[in-house]
Amino acid sequence: MREILLEGPFESDYSLAIVNRRLAKGLLALNVSLKLHQRDNTTPYPPSDAFLRDNPDLAPLFVDTLPRQPADVHSRYIYPPYTDRFAGKLRAMHCYGWEESGFPLRYVEEFNRGLDLVTVMSGYVRDVLQNSGVRAPIAVVGLGADHILERAPRRAGLDTSGFVFLNVSSCFPRKAPEVLIRAFCEEFTRRDDVRLIVKTFENPHNRIREIVDEADSRWPSHAPIEVVFRPLELDEMRWLYEQSGALVSASRGEGFGLPVAEAMLTGCPVIATVYSGQADICPEGSCWPVEYRLEPARTHLTEGESYWAEPVLDSLRAQMRAVYQASGAELRRRTALAKEFVSQRFTWRQTAERHWAACCQALENRERPLRALSQALVSSNKARRIGFVTSWNTRCGIAEYTRYLAGSLPEDCQPVIFASEAAETVRPDEDYVVRCWTQEGDADGNLDTLLAAILNSGVEAVSVQFNFGFFSPPRLRRLTETLRRHGITTAVTMHATAHKNLLQMKPALWASDFCICHRREEVERIRESGVARNAVWLPHGIPAPPAGREALRAGRRRGTGTFVVGCFGFFLPPKGIHHLVNAIALARRVNPLLHLKLINALYPIPESRKYAAECLELIAEKELGGAVSVITEFLDERSVLEELASTDLVVLPYTYSTESASGAARLPIASLTPVLCSDLAIFDEFRDCVHRFPAGDAVALANAILRLVRNPQELACFSARQAQVTAELAWPVIAKRFAGMLLGARQAAAGS
Repeated sequence: MREILLEGPFESDYSLAIVNRRLAKGLLALNVSLKLHQRDNTTPYPPSDAFLRDNPDLAPLFVDTLPRQPADVHSRYIYPPYTDRFAGKLRAMHCYGWEESGFPLRYVEEFNRGLDLVTVMSGYVRDVLQNSGVRAPIAVVGLGADHILERAPRRAGLDTSGFVFLNVSSCFPRKAPEVLIRAFCEEFTRRDDVRLIVKTFENPHNRIREIVDEADSRWPSHAPIEVVFRPLELDEMRWLYEQSGALVSASRGEGFGLPVAEAMLTGCPVIATVYSGQADICPEGSCWPVEYRLEPARTHLTEGESYWAEPVLDSLRAQMRAVYQASGAELRRRTALAKEFVSQRFTWRQTAERHWAACCQALENRERPLRALSQALVSSNKARRIGFVTSWNTRCGIAEYTRYLAGSLPEDCQPVIFASEAAETVRPDEDYVVRCWTQEGDADGNLDTLLAAILNSGVEAVSVQFNFGFFSPPRLRRLTETLRRHGITTAVTMHATAHKNLLQMKPALWASDFCICHRREEVERIRESGVARNAVWLPHGIPAPPAGREALRAGRRRGTGTFVVGCFGFFLPPKGIHHLVNAIALARRVNPLLHLKLINALYPIPESRKYAAECLELIAEKELGGAVSVITEFLDERSVLEELASTDLVVLPYTYSTESASGAARLPIASLTPVLCSDLAIFDEFRDCVHRFPAGDAVALANAILRLVRNPQELACFSARQAQVTAELAWPVIAKRFAGMLLGARQAAAGS
């Protein structure tokens, strides 16, 4: 009989202990052979006598030390999620939860090295782990909520007169307590027969007292608010749910959302942000959903780029008012649907069944000779092939993006480039490049040739670098559906989403495993339009800074005294170079030591040559010939970085853009030279490390340049953050996450 060793904290009221304790009881109900080992962080400790008395079914199962003879399964839930000292044939993390869109890289690496299986609370957690690069098999097991019904309700000694809005949470920042308090205070006064009860607990991140005090000052006539810190027993919590008019959980992010499930089982109406883990619990029509927008996460857990759902204040107010005024029939209809949904899916016995089934399946896969051989090949140092359908070695931002991404893949990954035909290339093709398709406007596009090349290449995954000029939506659909039928993991990177044909992309994107976007706003647009089932945010990478930057600047300065303003990007009208020339002409009336260096390559279309000629004519007209240097060649990365590093300020004066992210902005950021950008949304991701000015306003641009010239401290105020962003978005970091995401999905599919 197979045995499982369950490890972690068991006896506190903290969520980890509740999950471990309830999972253990669920496994016992299945007659699984079970041992328990209590550990908090790195320290094992015995359960207390009181806990053993209160849990006689678990008491005889505890062991003081890890057994010498390994169990079949060693399953752990602990925070931080240590993967050390496993004592089992199968190393598992159970019922794991995460609340933000980004999973720290150090955890990804530890999971990939130390785990054979991860079971998770919700589909959201599965997606976050996979999208962050976790390659271990992942199974969604949910959590149970039926413990709330174990005991008859017992009065908790709280005033529940009138209509009670209840919030049960840690009041961590991701719980949005300040939004809840503001919504309640703005919507309800003492004239309303309502009150708000916040059931919480003391912790270093809990500011609820301060938030309520501020509300008392700002809205002195608000309806009553009571904050409860003392622990409540399960029977008291059940009573509180049943006495409340609605549970409010307008959270920014949840691994699951246990209070929502508990409330639904007791028949309490629920107001919630239907995002992250709560989306698994709240089917349409079961609750009062709060609108939200995706924003950068700001918590003590956030590491690197991550986002969460910011509840819309007016929507929360409206839904609280709607529940308060709802008819009895409406309340009964929604709560009945919610209760039935949760009771059929989220019991601890079901969670235990799913976890144990996933463990047994993983053990079976490891024990099968053929599967073991397959796993050995996957985990070996043999290169795993990732294909890229893209432009390549051309004067094209997508070509350069792919070059950075493919060239920065981990050592165990090999790129295979399926490139479009090109009349002219900027460098010779490498031996892993095959040109096998033409862009949409050319003939029939040779899609059959492309598919044959991919299917004969041995790639495990394919990244389609998409532009509406490359493939029409029907053509892309045929490509992604064919790859799906052949078991090849497919990701479509959307380099622009603001397009009239976006909705036509739905069949193609639903056939792919991932839809990759470069900005949070793009993910939101894809999500709201429903055109993709797995929209993922993968930031655009940044090259490494140039060596000897200070020496480059010192050599340029020697004996000149000039202040050099640089500009980088293609010579194209939306880039705003014409406005920059006008701005320099204006600024030089005040400071004649300004010099402009245009590092703007010609793009291989007539419009580029025409625009460059117009800018050169303007330079002559403004008599700036001696104050402007122009480089129109397509330079390699190192040369561009050296040119930019030799300037004092780089200006990106774009007037218009439909791109998802600016590849041209990456090199100025990487040069570690101060950067001044127009206020287009394409530069918003760098809002905390660049200077800004109103797009298309040459006078404002001239004034911004002069202000920065006069104030060296202001000019350099973003230097530290600029260096930090360059490290966080370094191409090897982005490429590692990208490869882990695709290959993790591939491995998960192979093991299913």
